[in-house]
Amino acid sequence: MKLLNVFLISGLVIGGFLRAEKPAEDSGAPAEREMVVEKQYLHFPKQFFPVAKQDSLNQRTIEFVVDGNVMRRELLSLADGKPDYWAYLDVSEFKGKKVMLKIDHLPENSQALANIMQDDAALDMAEIYKEPYRPQLHYTVKRGWLNDPNGLVFYKGEYHLFYQNNPVGTALGGKFHWGHAVSTDLIHWTEYPVAIYPGTDGHIFSGSGVVDWNNTTGFKTGKEDPLVVAYYNPDPMSQSIAYSNDRGRTWTKYKNNPVLPRFARFNGDPKIFWFEPTKRWIMILTFPRENFGFFSSPDLKNWKLEQIVNLPGSECSDFFPLTVEGQKTRKWILTTNPLIYFTGDFDGSTFKPDNAVPQRLDWGFSYHSAQTFNEVPESDGRRIQVAWIQDVAGAFYHQTLFNQQLSFPSVLTLHAFSEGLRICRQPVKEIEKLHAKEHSWNNLVLNPGENPLSEIKGDLFDIHAEIDLGLASEVGFVIRGETINYSVKDKKLSLAGNNAPLEPVNGRITLRILMDRTSLEVFGNDGRVSITSYFLPKNGVKDLEIFSQNGAAKVVSLQVYELRSIWAQADSSQAK
Repeated sequence: MKLLNVFLISGLVIGGFLRAEKPAEDSGAPAEREMVVEKQYLHFPKQFFPVAKQDSLNQRTIEFVVDGNVMRRELLSLADGKPDYWAYLDVSEFKGKKVMLKIDHLPENSQALANIMQDDAALDMAEIYKEPYRPQLHYTVKRGWLNDPNGLVFYKGEYHLFYQNNPVGTALGGKFHWGHAVSTDLIHWTEYPVAIYPGTDGHIFSGSGVVDWNNTTGFKTGKEDPLVVAYYNPDPMSQSIAYSNDRGRTWTKYKNNPVLPRFARFNGDPKIFWFEPTKRWIMILTFPRENFGFFSSPDLKNWKLEQIVNLPGSECSDFFPLTVEGQKTRKWILTTNPLIYFTGDFDGSTFKPDNAVPQRLDWGFSYHSAQTFNEVPESDGRRIQVAWIQDVAGAFYHQTLFNQQLSFPSVLTLHAFSEGLRICRQPVKEIEKLHAKEHSWNNLVLNPGENPLSEIKGDLFDIHAEIDLGLASEVGFVIRGETINYSVKDKKLSLAGNNAPLEPVNGRITLRILMDRTSLEVFGNDGRVSITSYFLPKNGVKDLEIFSQNGAAKVVSLQVYELRSIWAQADSSQAK
């Protein structure tokens, strides 16, 4: 399938880059320094490179050795002379202990090891969340790189968001950790210390999370139910778990990891959830050559293969039920990269897809590795999804101290259309908390060359539009130089070279646009299609335009909401 092959490129780029990653090669020798940890953070001297990728190609291996045991192993570049900025790691767990820092090699006369310092505050935080390219609507890390959302789980009023994270580098590479953030409203996020660090087990790659309500694992030690996450260790290929007994504040790797050693040449990325009818945990793994493995377990520790299904896909799969809107029919949804999905039936051991033809979840190149929250209460009932807004090419990198962003949380619903069952995706309703000033129009004739939005300037908006196409050949918006175009003849919605089929309904279309400083999320016809794209705005351009071409259209309704930043309530200190 040509379309599928195009989007598989993103996964190959990432995989190829990681395989090519090597520590910096020079004539230096190993170096070490012993210190007693007295502060919360260790700060490492860093330098800016002309392009972000070089940050990953100039790395050294640093081991944290305590009582003769390697507790952590990091890959990061270091400034040998005067640093441009500082990267930090939380070392609270080592307080009061002697830690030997071992670096595999340093050039002669390097000051990097001597310049590593301790502090109880994270440095370079004066302008946190205020940087010119910092997204104000989408989640980003304070410092470092992030990609795939992981372990999305709800527990006692808190949404836990984990993600692939290199906290000491701003490019794809280094040792991958599980970063962690928490929200009570899906809007305002508090960044917590790294949840899971790489040790001798190597990278901590993608996975998922659950609440072990029945203590099937035996991990429970207090009043709180254990939170358990499953993740992928690529070398050796295996699946492991970690748990928390304090509402996700601290995490412990299971002592008998891995729980599922290498079964086949699978990509991993375990999706786990509880299946009540069989009272078993289910794990979905992505195998090579377009296969998906379904496993079951009574305790998240011992796993049995139930089924292998042959379907197109590559990595970061998700599996969850949705009820068809207006019906009682429930279907199971399998999503995978590049963001495609299949509907089908599942009995606890066997998934029977309705067909092997994938459907698109998002029509942009940037919407990647989407996951949904487990354990959202039935009283809420929503299936809430977050994805990585991918920019592996590094266009976003402009000597910022952070890189990449996650999508705005959205709700998935399943609908029966004439062509079959299809998912619709729309932003969560909580976005209304961010609405500030509103600009609105109704029944406005839109002639070519006119722009009723000409007086509105900004970089953060939620736009709702219903447009009667009338005699226009094209309608759309130009936002900070980025064109969102609908072709009446082709019945296609376009953004940044990506096209989505969109059939008018009674001669009308609806558009919902989330505009951030460096990304656009566009939803057509109540989420029937969506296109997600990152961009770098042209200097000083904060204009909005709505247009029609070759004939008049009618703006049935248009609301432009200026938005508040999600960081308005953010604390600049590291959360505890």
